[in-house]
Amino acid sequence: MWLKDLLLNFFLILTPLYFYPFIASHSSQRRRGIYLGIICGFAAMACMEFPVVAGEGFLWDFRWIAFLIAVLYGGQQSALITGTMLVLFRFSLGGMLSSTTVLCCALALLLIFLPKSKTFLEESTARKVYLSVVYSILTVLVLIFSIAFQFWFSDQVIQLTIPTLEVIVFMALSYIAALSLFCYFVENIMGYIRQRDAFHEAEKKSIFHEISSLLAYDVKSSMQEVKESFQQLNPNTPPLKAAFNGLEKVEGIVDHYISYTKNEIRELEPIRVDSMISDLSKLLSSYSKFKEVPIVVNADSDLVLKGDPLKVKQILLNLMKNSIDATPKNGTVLIEASENIHELHISITDNGIGMTHEQLNEIKYYLRHLNGETIGRGLFVAFKLLKSIDGKISFESEVGKGTVVHLILPKDDNATLFRKVNWNVKKGSVVNS
Repeated sequence: MWLKDLLLNFFLILTPLYFYPFIASHSSQRRRGIYLGIICGFAAMACMEFPVVAGEGFLWDFRWIAFLIAVLYGGQQSALITGTMLVLFRFSLGGMLSSTTVLCCALALLLIFLPKSKTFLEESTARKVYLSVVYSILTVLVLIFSIAFQFWFSDQVIQLTIPTLEVIVFMALSYIAALSLFCYFVENIMGYIRQRDAFHEAEKKSIFHEISSLLAYDVKSSMQEVKESFQQLNPNTPPLKAAFNGLEKVEGIVDHYISYTKNEIRELEPIRVDSMISDLSKLLSSYSKFKEVPIVVNADSDLVLKGDPLKVKQILLNLMKNSIDATPKNGTVLIEASENIHELHISITDNGIGMTHEQLNEIKYYLRHLNGETIGRGLFVAFKLLKSIDGKISFESEVGKGTVVHLILPKDDNATLFRKVNWNVKKGSVVNS
């Protein structure tokens, strides 16, 4: 019977997990605290309604895990809401001594953990899981102290028998498992959401600049045709002269806009490529763990490239994700980076399913004609961005053994590595030079 109650408490305490990603992504900080506080409050009340019965009538539940989640992930506002709901519900159940003990525990835990909530959210996933274990142990110690005080105050110390202590140890282990699992799951979900948002944001910016530039060029081309038509007429008449001058002003505005978008797209700055690869590996860590494909980085230190960091990051992000998707479980994605005087070389190697000769040829055809079924959205964006920074890409692949993607990025902004492309298909690989 107690196992059924324990599993029910686990289910109830993971309830905030279903809502937290949506709350964190679509709410302001103030609303996030309110929503999370209410959800954790109801989770704590549900846990109290269905306690775990163990030992000789000893009751316990996961209400304090819900309170810790509210404090650590929601801050002061969330903690006060959850704590108030928890304490009021306990008083409604009766028992002044037990209710007062719950109130004292809530205040003690609030004083202990609320100052730590500000830095908790900034920690890494591994650090958060470690802290959740430590905080669970501290919480159980506070509960043991309050239980012992309650037994002492009611002259029932004799009931603190060895079986009761065994139940307390089991409760402590359950607290550790519940809070650490919640932290692990929510961090992996949020990591996936951050990764998805990073993809979408970079793609939206790239597509926006591409469409706006095309529209500007189309408008300019249309105005030039109109001006040529006017020139065939008598441009000295006042109406045509005014229209002609107006077209020249509009054309000047369009020219300024085209110049502005070019400057905005090419925000050049020094890029620490080794640091960027390391950051992207961390960003994709939750995704690679879910796929069970570890990422191994072997990059020379102090690799510096002058360019647009958003473009370089998006290129690497898309190619790394594609390699992870193409690799089966327990495979590996290896990222290597080195440099010479004028170029920076990056290779992304996976031991996945590989590509056939026809698929490699289709990639070549796509880059020439913007067509083909092999190319996904990620590769499309990567190729477009790579072309805009005068980069170079080649593929080596063999079915069943994996694929190697070679990137060559110019260290000098004035390089023109991509402006002349000749394709050679040889021995199951596609190489551009």
